[in-house]
Amino acid sequence: MDQGATSRRERGALVAATLGIVALVVLQAPGRIVPETKLEVALDPIGFLGRALDAWDPSAGFGRVQNQAIGYLFPMGPATALGQALGLPPWLVQRAWIAAVVVASLWGAHRLARAVGISSPGGRVVAALAYALAPATMAVTAFQSAGQLPYALVPWVLVPLVAHRDGDDPRRTAARSTLWLVAMGGVNAASIVAVLPLVAVWFATRAPGPARRRLLAWWSAGAVAASLWWLIPLAVSVGHGVRFTDYTESAAITTGTESATEVLRGTGNWLSFLTTEGGLWLPGGWLLSSSAL
Repeated sequence: MDQGATSRRERGALVAATLGIVALVVLQAPGRIVPETKLEVALDPIGFLGRALDAWDPSAGFGRVQNQAIGYLFPMGPATALGQALGLPPWLVQRAWIAAVVVASLWGAHRLARAVGISSPGGRVVAALAYALAPATMAVTAFQSAGQLPYALVPWVLVPLVAHRDGDDPRRTAARSTLWLVAMGGVNAASIVAVLPLVAVWFATRAPGPARRRLLAWWSAGAVAASLWWLIPLAVSVGHGVRFTDYTESAAITTGTESATEVLRGTGNWLSFLTTEGGLWLPGGWLLSSSAL
């Protein structure tokens, strides 16, 4: 049950939290580019987006079938290209993008908290902060910001569904929900699959009947339509690309650090424990994982 309009004090708290997040992100190693998965997006976003339009990339080695590069076409690629067009340094564009992902989590979680009926303004703000700043996402956002988009945007997917009432147009509700799937991109398809059970749980808790079936049918159709732009290129990559994950991130490696306690703490991501000759791969993630709390 939606608790109505946000009060001025509550909105002020959210704005203050937003400004704090932006400041903290920008102040992290100013002037230095963080090692994002696709460094080319930060250094040459327009060139990278041009290459992403073709499944074959001749610029690396002897050529290769690209791995989910198409997923950067929206929204990360255009956002980074806009920053470059405005003359901003790459490191600042990176920080602005990372801050935007975290802030989207914050405001989306707050909207969802209001939609599900959390009546206390303070409770809604605390819930939003807990979601946006959860260790599980803070550990890897700077390294895989595009891969965190499903986590950041799934509250926005759920809000129209939670707010749906008997008599509402199921097509409109489904459209308002699934449009957010477009912005999840296709950089990491597994991340999208990981958050969709939340939608399934919501449908499972609705009263059975024609109304639920109609909404589910329209939502499913919208979800497929919203994802086709990256699903088809992904199928090409799977069919013709190299299965490099068998060598870089097998199931045994990625789950080896996910003990019950680490899962509960949200600090079990394997990258937080990865060490190379140059040191820790994700120093911030290691600080979270190695802390006593």
